[in-house]
Amino acid sequence: MKKLIKYFKIGYFGLIILMLTAWLVRYSMLGGNRISPKVENAVIDFASFPTTVYNFIHKEGITDDRYIFDTVTKAGLHYWVDTAQIPNGGFLISTFKKDKSLEIKLLDIKRNIIVKHWDLNPDSILKYSVMGEINHNNIRLFHPVLLKDSSLVFNTQYLLFKIDKHSKIVWVNKHIFHHAIESASDTSVWACGTIVNKKPMYLLTHKDTLINDAVTLVNTNTGKVIFQKSLYDMLNENGYNYLITIGPFENDAFHLNDVDPAPKDTKYWNKGDLLISLRHRNTVFLYRPSINKILWLKTGPWTNQHSCSFMDDERIMVFGNDVIRNDRYTKFLYGHSNIYTYNFKTNVIDTPYHKWMNHLKIQAYTEGRCNILSNGDIFFDDSNSGKVYILNKDTLKLTYCDRIDSKHVKMMNLVRYIPN
Repeated sequence: MKKLIKYFKIGYFGLIILMLTAWLVRYSMLGGNRISPKVENAVIDFASFPTTVYNFIHKEGITDDRYIFDTVTKAGLHYWVDTAQIPNGGFLISTFKKDKSLEIKLLDIKRNIIVKHWDLNPDSILKYSVMGEINHNNIRLFHPVLLKDSSLVFNTQYLLFKIDKHSKIVWVNKHIFHHAIESASDTSVWACGTIVNKKPMYLLTHKDTLINDAVTLVNTNTGKVIFQKSLYDMLNENGYNYLITIGPFENDAFHLNDVDPAPKDTKYWNKGDLLISLRHRNTVFLYRPSINKILWLKTGPWTNQHSCSFMDDERIMVFGNDVIRNDRYTKFLYGHSNIYTYNFKTNVIDTPYHKWMNHLKIQAYTEGRCNILSNGDIFFDDSNSGKVYILNKDTLKLTYCDRIDSKHVKMMNLVRYIPN
């Protein structure tokens, strides 16, 4: 009888502890802010322990996030027109191999040959991942920039790396970097960064901490940050602080995903002005860093966009994913994503490639990039489907995918078009 009472007490107190833990986790997830951050983090870590153990035991069985189911698309380049109509240039492609090693290659799209190649052991990158945020099944080297000496700068969605032409790591910037990278000069790049050691002035409570995204200029010789400006400060100082508080609280309020520098002076912008994309606000704006001034800002009609770029002297291009963000389902506003153009002279927005977006069934829930080429064609990277296209309003010219096996194609990591 005494043993029964003893077991009952143990079970009773164990149940109380379990219920208290469950309540604390639920309270935390619902946004409660009366628990100290240390206690909250300890409770969440405790509740996550079974998942940690499971992943450790079954780590070899974890599905590779970079496999895209596709049994139809032909591997490699596929020409839909005579190669004389294919522009002279190449695709800088970052992906992986069957043995999970990482590769970046420069593919000459007119001759269909690999002209440059870089190979990396994922462990050489993963050893810098102190938080375990990336592993052998999800590591991706994003949007590499090719420098004149055949070295590359890329990010892993967490860190920024430079490797030389022999694939050796030159430097690592351990600040947080993510999404697209664009060349600013022979010795610098613009990147999407996140400031982690400085709280934004818009901190609500210890829980309601906004991700402090920042446009960041990095020296490619040293890896050092030359310039960095918080989006919150930028918008607040230019009278757009209302964008910070639209809708219910979301810690990733802006989701900065592209910073594109103007290549030359025109009537509507100066060389070095920045075209900036804020996905979670459906907003694109033009910013002059030299005077900290937002020159132009527009919200929509693009939604949850992932790319913005300059087209000519008066137009810009925006890739609108045009998707409703929801963790439970995926729904596209028009059945497909769209490429938008905006004309600063006429204030007209157009979707000149609507026919192809519909015909090709482009449904990019995340990612995706587009740029205009010197001959007027459009380069479009649909990372979600593992496909790249070159087309114009009338003609599909080229498609590319990198197949891993008969059922899957590889996820690519923001392909870049390199002109000859």
